[in-house]
Amino acid sequence: MTYIIREEDVLLFLLKEANYGLGGSFAAADAMVAESVTLRPLEGNKQRIHQVRGFKGAARGSRSETYVGIEIVMALAGSGVVDQVPAHNLLYLGSSHNATITATTSVLYALVDANEDSLYAGFFALDTFHPLRGLRGGLSLQLGTDGIGRVVFNGIALYDPPTKTAPPTPDFSAFQLPQDINASTVTEMLFFGQQVGMSALEITGRDTAQYLNVANQEEVIQSSSGNGAGYSITFREGDVGVFNFFEAAKNNATGAIAFQLGTDVTDAGHIFEFDAPNVEIDTIERVNQQGVAFLRCSGPIVPTAKNNDYTFVHR
Repeated sequence: MTYIIREEDVLLFLLKEANYGLGGSFAAADAMVAESVTLRPLEGNKQRIHQVRGFKGAARGSRSETYVGIEIVMALAGSGVVDQVPAHNLLYLGSSHNATITATTSVLYALVDANEDSLYAGFFALDTFHPLRGLRGGLSLQLGTDGIGRVVFNGIALYDPPTKTAPPTPDFSAFQLPQDINASTVTEMLFFGQQVGMSALEITGRDTAQYLNVANQEEVIQSSSGNGAGYSITFREGDVGVFNFFEAAKNNATGAIAFQLGTDVTDAGHIFEFDAPNVEIDTIERVNQQGVAFLRCSGPIVPTAKNNDYTFVHR
């Protein structure tokens, strides 16, 4: 019989490592419901070795670095309980964030710059198992009004050879349906103190993963490379006499982004908030959507103190 791995045969499992790079054992509840998983099973640096051979043609190569890349896209959804982490919590932890739980109130996420968590991922394509130890990565949040919110994790991990291993039976019971992002569900959208008719909002997290391969140390580390967090927002162009975003950009003004999905009390357990207190507008352009003038602004999220770039909350 022909051996076929179908698209629907893919399963993803995630857990937090107790110690960096040591992996773990997957249980049923470690299974993830993802919109998409893109595995890059063999990345790194392969160098061609110059050879004087007296004839033309490619030379042999030597692989000096080997690691694994992965992109995970999951729906932004609450847990259904105000003080319980969402099912995609590990994507936050694996991208330089920690969680502070306030009983009966909320789960707040903020950036960290030391002792960052690492993840152990299991990518199963039928019974072909790719283990990803020491997984860390960068995060982006897509919060546009074209459907549901999304959490996008781009990470790299240490390489281990794939093996023939059957996955555990998954348990997806922790996953909740996401809220649509639209005019009735977005209860706050402020940009530079102005209520704006947002059609697209994307937040890029501060850190990205880098592969470190030196004597006595192989590790995936977190680095911002000096770029830091950023944003892009598209919104209906308003009365320039009320607020002039062009002048704000020209004069290097700073302002805040405040976003809330869900209504207090009514949507308890499914509310999401994002706050960036200090952003700049680096680029601004006029675009048309459905025949209406919009502005598209982007720029950095500028911290004023250690790790205060932004926070977000599930409650």
